[in-house]
Amino acid sequence: MMILGIDLGSTFDKYVFINTEDRAVRLHRHPSSSSHAYGVGRLKTLCEHYGFVPSDIREVIYGATMIDSLEDLSRLFPHAKMTDPEQMSDNFTHDQRNLILFSMGASTISIEGTSALTELSQIGGGSIITSPENEWFAFDSSFISYYPGPASFGQGGTQATVLDAHVLLGRLFPFHFLGDNLALSKNEAYGAINRLSSHREQDPFGTANHIISQINHSVSASLLNILNQHNLVAEETNLVACGGMGPLHAVEIAQNLGIPEVLVPRFPSLGFHMNETISRWLKENEPRLHERNAASDALLERSECLFCIEDRLTNMEVSFYDREKLFTGTALYGPAIVVQADSTTWIPPYCHAVVDEDQFIRIQVSYCY
Repeated sequence: MMILGIDLGSTFDKYVFINTEDRAVRLHRHPSSSSHAYGVGRLKTLCEHYGFVPSDIREVIYGATMIDSLEDLSRLFPHAKMTDPEQMSDNFTHDQRNLILFSMGASTISIEGTSALTELSQIGGGSIITSPENEWFAFDSSFISYYPGPASFGQGGTQATVLDAHVLLGRLFPFHFLGDNLALSKNEAYGAINRLSSHREQDPFGTANHIISQINHSVSASLLNILNQHNLVAEETNLVACGGMGPLHAVEIAQNLGIPEVLVPRFPSLGFHMNETISRWLKENEPRLHERNAASDALLERSECLFCIEDRLTNMEVSFYDREKLFTGTALYGPAIVVQADSTTWIPPYCHAVVDEDQFIRIQVSYCY
């Protein structure tokens, strides 16, 4: 029996297939379709690619963008139950009253509080950065495309993006980026960020750190407004990090505000509500205790990253882990980076994390530096 999760986004369409018999989980990403009908139609091809037929799908968990396409989904999967994760909140494991949802993708940032209040910012991983004469950088998300993409893609792009800043700081796994056969080039990222540094008294590494810090402080200010509007206390609130870029920024944002814990869902690009619904299937079909791996079994490689300690950028050894090999109870200690097909999670130095029974990575935020 197969479970399907689907969400069609502004930059990427996401499909997750869960085989409840052999516990296989497959996530497929594709540049956004020109129409939802086309995005739904692609599912038939994906079913054939993975070796099953539409009648094998017994439940479809759909994102908010799919509400107008339910008839198409029902025709394609006539035997499947259609599940709206937004309507399943009574069965959610995590108490949403003390959660704030933070999502950052290729082009936008969204922040959702307890009453569905959302603030949007047109900044994402693919945003092109410009450097006005004042101290603040400017971000433009109006021309985002996968090709040529950021400079670090090595496909001919020359303008610096937020993703390039992360590459230069060593916070992205350079191989098979987001599940694609794409190697990220730190040299190309250096060249693009260096051009931004030309009239600043900073080297490219300091500029990259400045870019990330500016975004984090901007998001922190928006989050503080939500906390104040809803009379929430930061120390009693947790931050959920979603989107392809959200888990790269979330812990440092939490540190700015005194939020003690960050939660990263199993599939960050699918959002919180869909992950809460999917987690029940993952929990029921997770490998038995003796089949699970230790964190060392999930280790991809060790490398160096740059991290700011006492206002100075410092080289530190960082461990890269494969999210597919992390199971309930696995513990991680920063600096660490968790790599998966739809996102990357940054666990800074002195922070530690554990995978909970719902397959969320729970990061305990530390302020020891």
